[in-house]
Amino acid sequence: MRLKPTYSSREVAAATGLTARQLQIWDAGGLMRAAFPAHPTLAGGYTERRYTPTEVLELLVLADLRRRGLSVHQLQQVVQALAARFAVSLFEATGGGRKVQL
Repeated sequence: MRLKPTYSSREVAAATGLTARQLQIWDAGGLMRAAFPAHPTLAGGYTERRYTPTEVLELLVLADLRRRGLSVHQLQQVVQALAARFAVSLFEATGGGRKVQL
């Protein structure tokens, strides 16, 4: 399978089982910000957020943890602890795209 450089919110929602609204809330709250955030257009609308393949993998992990009962606050704590205590991203902590057992 060939990876795309970026994925739309709709593609990410379909792949992760998250809703577009959850992605928007997680982006606004800082849990998982899109590499390319939405921004206003000259026509008065907004562009769609775009996510990198690494961000899609991280969102798959976060979505799985959420389905297993972790709260959004707990997810934020996991991401923050990985960065602050271990200096790694969620992607790195989960094997960098290799098979992971949670």
